[in-house]
Amino acid sequence: DQERERRLIAGSLQAWRATDGERWGLVISSSSRDSPVFHDIKIIAPANRTGATAEGCMPISIEALPPGQYFVEARASRGWGLPDPITPDSAPEVVPVTKSTKHHVASIEFTNHLGTRWRWEPRTSLVRLHP
Repeated sequence: DQERERRLIAGSLQAWRATDGERWGLVISSSSRDSPVFHDIKIIAPANRTGATAEGCMPISIEALPPGQYFVEARASRGWGLPDPITPDSAPEVVPVTKSTKHHVASIEFTNHLGTRWRWEPRTSLVRLHP
């Protein structure tokens, strides 16, 4: 049951490509009922070219992420912006990018509050890296 609980907590960190109509970026969501803070997050999210791959893509690096939803702007020449909280009053509305093959999340790697390192990839799903 402890392993199941760890997987539930780890699975509560998710990311997807999004836009607010003016900016492109990524929504990062941390929604565990236990409200842990995730640490040492690295997200690979290629974009803006046909056949975009993870090779050569600048990762999003976040030292600590508290519970909530955040928008991280993709800046063409300056890499990624800082996580900006998404609230009910956020304007403009951030919407997911669901039909673009050029904008996707290739991997998410992070450490949970128990010190366990995880990696998520579309093909392998959630994999525990080390305790």
